[in-house]
Amino acid sequence: MLALAGSTPASAQLANEVLTVSTTVPAQCRVQADDLDLGFYTSSSPSRATSTINLQCSPGVVASIALSGGQSGDPTNRTMRAGGDLHYQLYQDEARTRLFADRNPSEFKVVQATGLSQRILVYGEAPAGQQAPEGLYVDVVVVTVTY
Repeated sequence: MLALAGSTPASAQLANEVLTVSTTVPAQCRVQADDLDLGFYTSSSPSRATSTINLQCSPGVVASIALSGGQSGDPTNRTMRAGGDLHYQLYQDEARTRLFADRNPSEFKVVQATGLSQRILVYGEAPAGQQAPEGLYVDVVVVTVTY
């Protein structure tokens, strides 16, 4: 026993390796569009309303939002249908001068994402002077987000 107490303990051996931990975070966007209700239409005055598209994308993402032409397939001649046709249009601005569509980049709404939910307004109008039979007029517009 005495011999063991005075001897040097066996030295511990170490081996090291690096463990790399990684993940990929892809750019992501979530979109939710509220319905646009133009209310009661009379031919004597335009019917106007505003809706909201809520967009939440990864920080730093640049997203382009485009709106389809709906049932007509033509965003310059959008039509709600019931017993007849009722023409309307969607715009990017309150003055209703910038078309909100999907044909070319000037009609897209471009958004720089912050990571937080962002509200994009859509301005709708059914112009005055249309003669349409009574009914509930509806169109379905696809919101496309490219990022």
